[in-house]
Amino acid sequence: MAFTARCRDTYALLLRAAERGDLALMECTGRASGGPVYVLCEMRREGGAHVITPLAHLHDGDPAELIWPPGHQPTAS
Repeated sequence: MAFTARCRDTYALLLRAAERGDLALMECTGRASGGPVYVLCEMRREGGAHVITPLAHLHDGDPAELIWPPGHQPTAS
């Protein structure tokens, strides 16, 4: 499976933010549902401003119910 350049870049940013201690878990509002969503973000300062970059959305509930593992071939029901 080939990952896109954007996925690789976001993953690298996630690792760097974790190494620097600039990783935060934030409760945001989902645009589609209006309900709470939980997002891993990079938080850093640039000049006098805070810069927040969303990196990953955490699933509420069991994420295994939403995805197939690599190599799985779903069968038609």
